[in-house]
Amino acid sequence: MRLEDDEFFFVLDGIAAEFWNLIDGKTSLSKIKKKVSDKHEPPVTKFEKDVAKLVTDLKKEKLVTL
Repeated sequence: MRLEDDEFFFVLDGIAAEFWNLIDGKTSLSKIKKKVSDKHEPPVTKFEKDVAKLVTDLKKEKLVTL
């Protein structure tokens, strides 16, 4: 992959990558959260905090408009 000096390359892995892959513009954020949390059963408080940060970061970089 070739990037110009002022371009960014983002990498997501683990649950964040799975979350990203479920964003399709049709499925609500709450349904995506439920699907991921049902599969992985993460600690609720940490999961909510991590999802909020992920969504905030994605919005900030204009990668999503959830």
